[in-house]
Amino acid sequence: MHQHKIPHGHRCGIFSTLSWWPLILSVSWAGQALPRLAIPPPASHASAGFAVPTDNITILALRVAFALDDNVSTTGDGHFLTTVETAFCDGFLVDKPPHDVPYFEDQLLAVANYFEQVSRGQVTFNLPGSLVYPPGGEPIVLDRPMASYRPVADDDSSDGLLVQLLAESLAAAANAGVDPMAYDMVVVFHAG
Repeated sequence: MHQHKIPHGHRCGIFSTLSWWPLILSVSWAGQALPRLAIPPPASHASAGFAVPTDNITILALRVAFALDDNVSTTGDGHFLTTVETAFCDGFLVDKPPHDVPYFEDQLLAVANYFEQVSRGQVTFNLPGSLVYPPGGEPIVLDRPMASYRPVADDDSSDGLLVQLLAESLAAAANAGVDPMAYDMVVVFHAG
């Protein structure tokens, strides 16, 4: 039997952004140390000293890809789209590639505009003080394939594996000299 990869929503239509938004993790780093991530339960955030600012928020956006694969249970090959693949969705494509640094800078701008608008100026961002990392060229590439962070048949493992994806992404950035503690939030944009 010949197997084909199923073209999921990240390649067309309004859900094309699913190539990077399934894992958007915003974490306040006040008082935390890397690489150990000790995130307290939500009820204890205030007592643990967690404080998320609402003005002039800085974001560290990590671009993360995976080891190349051809696993039929995942979309793509583990890397970000760099060219238009017109074979999907009859040529209709939202969020046209390349999904590179300027693309993700535009995504941060859209998020900033959205939150500033809906909060009536109560939530603001410092995009010049934010960073899409790596700032040019290739993204961080993790050693394992995408499917290892979310096995298809194992619903119970997803939370722990997503935390592992975040931890490995942060560790790779920290090993390259990036200080996540210098930012108010961290977002992981992963290939899909």
